[in-house]
Amino acid sequence: MKYVSIIAVIFALGFVMPLGAKEKTAPAVNADTKDSFTHVAAWVRQEMDEGGRYSYVTGTERARVNATLATMARLFEKVPTVAQMNDQQKTEMFNNQGEVNGILTLRDNDRLVCKNEIPVGTHIPRKICETAGAIRARQISDRGYIERNNNSPRKCAGDSLGC
Repeated sequence: MKYVSIIAVIFALGFVMPLGAKEKTAPAVNADTKDSFTHVAAWVRQEMDEGGRYSYVTGTERARVNATLATMARLFEKVPTVAQMNDQQKTEMFNNQGEVNGILTLRDNDRLVCKNEIPVGTHIPRKICETAGAIRARQISDRGYIERNNNSPRKCAGDSLGC
């Protein structure tokens, strides 16, 4: 019985330890004051850089997110908290926040994408799940491989008709 409880504790620690080992954590996204918004906006801008959580945003999307964050910052310059904003200002803030969230959700590298595939040689589908960042990185790598091989001169042996 003593050994069973020791094994149970070790097993439980095995699940708890990885939870505390997360490196990057998002700041509290409840930016209802000017100071908390400034912190969240800086974090979003940093995560849109190379290697960040939102590193695959396009140039157009990056410009749109930065412009929308600037608009939201101007709203907080006028009124320092959401609670003090009038209905029109709250609506504008909500719409801006929805636009930024929509872009960032689409380009979130940690977003899990699952699909059902039927492997060759079987009719039994398998569920394959990958992060959006891993899928995008593979697409970029594959495109680079194709471009490198299409631009290299072909070496032909003998009287091959395909050369």
